[in-house]
Amino acid sequence: RKRAAGGSVTSDDIAELTILQKGKCAYCRVKITRSNRHVDHIIPLALGGHSDRSNIQILCNSCNLSKGSKHPLDFVRSLGGLL
Repeated sequence: RKRAAGGSVTSDDIAELTILQKGKCAYCRVKITRSNRHVDHIIPLALGGHSDRSNIQILCNSCNLSKGSKHPLDFVRSLGGLL
């Protein structure tokens, strides 16, 4: 899936995204550390997402494992964020 999705993300992209997100998980806002940092595809590859910077966010391990391959709107709804 990654190969077919195209695009690429560098370690510099990940570092910059972490700064843009103020070092916090995009969903729960917990502080991101090296040990709990997961790089997530906003639109999962399984749903046709791609592997470039515009489709990447930094999540804590708990949020990323909970999100799985859900669409971001479905995931936020599951958290009670959208009706």
